[in-house]
Amino acid sequence: MKQMEIIEHVNYNCKICNKKYKTYQTLWKHNKNCHPVKIDENENKNDNKDDNKIKCKYCSRAFNFRNNKWKHEKVCKHKEQQNIIDENKQKELDLEFKKEELRIKKENIKQLKEETKILQLKIKLVLELEKIKLLQDTYLKKHKHTNYPEKNVIYMLTTEDNKKKRNYVIGKAINLTNCLSSYNKTAKHEVVYFKECKNEEDMNTIELMVLNKLKNYKEKADRDRFILPLEKDISFFTNVIDECVKFL
Repeated sequence: MKQMEIIEHVNYNCKICNKKYKTYQTLWKHNKNCHPVKIDENENKNDNKDDNKIKCKYCSRAFNFRNNKWKHEKVCKHKEQQNIIDENKQKELDLEFKKEELRIKKENIKQLKEETKILQLKIKLVLELEKIKLLQDTYLKKHKHTNYPEKNVIYMLTTEDNKKKRNYVIGKAINLTNCLSSYNKTAKHEVVYFKECKNEEDMNTIELMVLNKLKNYKEKADRDRFILPLEKDISFFTNVIDECVKFL
């Protein structure tokens, strides 16, 4: 009977060397001392354990119990949804930023065009002013009158074009320089001849005498412009002025 009881108790066999042990503890000590487990086997064993566990469907984290997994998934799902919301918000912000950036670029381009237009107008104005100044300088240089200090004079003047037509203006002036400035400035008037009188009264009398003597040579009855005859030279007019001055 004792042998039967011993045989019944020996039910723990080593899978590697087939030795038999009465208890699991003695088998475990045997395996630990005689058949140490390799690292790879431990890894496979751990892998097998993870395979048997319940994993989160959001982050694949493994759990031993469904209740733990369920609690974790509630939090994990919220985090996942929050991440999606945050990503969408970030995309919206990026889109708004790009829109604003594009708007600023368009405004800058518009402002640049306006500034360019204003600059072009300023340049055009400056060029116009320079052109006017150049014309004024050219005119003043071309039409700069000689200063005549004599007073109370009988004068004879003409323009380049009227000289070709043998037309001359004869008149009087207290100040010849000022008198020339009153003539049409589109053409330069040249003083051909002048004679100073003793005073203003003599000047007025001499003018009447000269105009009376040359009345037949007037271009028009109401104008003091005279036409020099083709057979005469300029001394024909100057001699008349000299004679009238000498007469007084």
